[in-house]
Amino acid sequence: MFLFLSLLLTFSFLGVGQCQQNCSFNDLEKDIRQNYSIKLRPTKKAANPTNLNIDIRLYAIVNLDMSMQALTTFLWLNMYWKNDYLSWNSSQYCGITKLHVPYTDFWKPDLYIYEMIDGNSKPLVFPYFMLEYDGKVTEARPLRIVSTCKLDVFKFPFDTQTCNLTFGSYVYLDAEIVMGEIYNSSTVTQRSENILASKGEWKLLNIIVFNRTKYFSSGATFSEVRFRVSIQRVPLKYVNNLVVPAFLLVIADVFSMLIRSYEDRLVFKISVVLGFSVLLVILNTILPNSKSPPILGIFCCVCMGMMSFSTAGSVLTSYIVELSSKDCNVPKWMICLLKYLAPVVRVKPTITNKVETVISTDKDCYNSKKRELNLQPFHKRKNCSSPEEKVLRKILAEIVNIHNEWNMSNTKDDKWSEWDIAAAVIDRLIFIIYAFIVIILFIVVIIAWST
Repeated sequence: MFLFLSLLLTFSFLGVGQCQQNCSFNDLEKDIRQNYSIKLRPTKKAANPTNLNIDIRLYAIVNLDMSMQALTTFLWLNMYWKNDYLSWNSSQYCGITKLHVPYTDFWKPDLYIYEMIDGNSKPLVFPYFMLEYDGKVTEARPLRIVSTCKLDVFKFPFDTQTCNLTFGSYVYLDAEIVMGEIYNSSTVTQRSENILASKGEWKLLNIIVFNRTKYFSSGATFSEVRFRVSIQRVPLKYVNNLVVPAFLLVIADVFSMLIRSYEDRLVFKISVVLGFSVLLVILNTILPNSKSPPILGIFCCVCMGMMSFSTAGSVLTSYIVELSSKDCNVPKWMICLLKYLAPVVRVKPTITNKVETVISTDKDCYNSKKRELNLQPFHKRKNCSSPEEKVLRKILAEIVNIHNEWNMSNTKDDKWSEWDIAAAVIDRLIFIIYAFIVIILFIVVIIAWST
C-alpha cells in the first residue's frame, strides 16, 4: 500500500510539473513552429487548395469623386483560412485554444483588391494574427480603400450608384486558393447598416456578395469574392443649389416674353442667359465624362438653346418694329404668311383687314392722283380768264391737296399697323414654341427622375 501511494504521488507531481511546463504561450509557440516554413502555402498536400473566407463591414462612405469616378470607403475586413501546421491539442497546454502571434512570422495570403487605384495610401495594419487550436488563422483589420467606380449619372441628382470591391489572390490560382464569403448578402448589409457612421451625401441601399472565377486569355483562372455596394445619393444639396435655380431661371425667361418693351426684354433675357451659363459651368465641373449624359445636363443644354432662340426672336421683332418708322411697305410674301399665322396664334386684328385697308387706300390715292392729272389741262387753259373761274380753280386745288395729305397720313398709319401686327405675330409664335418645348422638357425630366 505504501509503495502504491508513493508511485501515485510521484506521477501526480510529474503531471503537475508537465502541465506547468506547457502552460505558457512561449512554449506553445515554440512547439507549433517545428517543421514549419512561413514562405510556403501551409498545406500538407499540394493538391489541396487553401480556403480563404472573407467578410467586410462598411463603416463609412467617405467620398465619391464624380470627376475621377473614385469611391473612398472605410471598412472593417475579417478573413480566415486553415493552416495545416498550426494545430495543437489544447488539453496538453492547460486548455489554451487561442494564440495571438505576429503576422510577419507566419504565412498569409496575398489578398488584392482589383479596383484599388490609390496605392500610396497605407492602410492600418494590426501586426497580429489569431491562431486557434484546430489551425484556423484569423486576420481582422480596418481598411481605407480608394477604388474605381463606373458611374451612371443619367438621373443625377436622383441617381443610384453601384460600385464593386473584388478581393482575390494576385499570385495563387484557383487550384491553390479558393475564395469564399463568410456571410450572405442580407447579413453583410445588416451588419454594415448597424455600424455605418459616416454617410456623407450617400445612403447605403444594399451589399450583394458572391464568389466567382475570373478567366484570363492566357488560360489562368483565379478565385475571387466580389462585394457589390449599392448607394443612393441624398439630393437635397443639389436640388437647392442647382435644380431649383435652373428651373426658376427657365420659367423667368419664358415669362419674359410677355414684356412689351423689346429693349427691356432683351436686357432681362441677357441677364438670365448669363446666370444660366454659370449653372452650366458648375454642372460641367461636377459631372464626369460618361457615355450617357445626365438628363439634367440635356435639359440645361436644350433650355440654353431655346433661350438663345427666343433672344434672337426678340431682336428680330425689335427690328421689325423699327421698320415701321421708315417709309416702306410690308413684303407681299410676309403679308400672305402672316395672314394665315395671325389666326393660329390668336393675334387681333387680323392682317387681312389691314391688307384690304391698304389696298383701298392705294386705290383712293391712285384716283386722287388721276384727278390731279386731269386738272392740269384745266389749269393750262388760257381762254378761261373770268374771276369766278380762277377762284373755283384755286378752291379745287386746295381741296385736292388736303385730300392727298389725308391719304398719305392714312397710308402711314396703315403701314405702322402692319409692321406692328407682323412683330406681334412673330413674337407670339416664338413664345408658343418656347413654352411648348419647355413644358415637354419638364415632363420628360420629371418622368426620368421618378422611374
